[in-house]
Amino acid sequence: MIAASPIPNAPRPGRPWQSAGLALGAVTALGLARFAYGLLVPAMRTDLGWSLAQVGAVTTANDIGPRRRTR
Repeated sequence: MIAASPIPNAPRPGRPWQSAGLALGAVTALGLARFAYGLLVPAMRTDLGWSLAQVGAVTTANDIGPRRRTR
């Protein structure tokens, strides 16, 4: 039988690597999503009837958003 830890939710060996792996997965998914967005912009422009200025504004807002949260 395994004895209960004296500290609830105490970190166990291997947790930092697990956390790093999960963080890397999230970063990779976000990077791929941002890449895919760039590929979808021409189709969005055609389907929604946006002008180049409107597409540029949406793309700029998409690019500035994550940068503002990191500073």
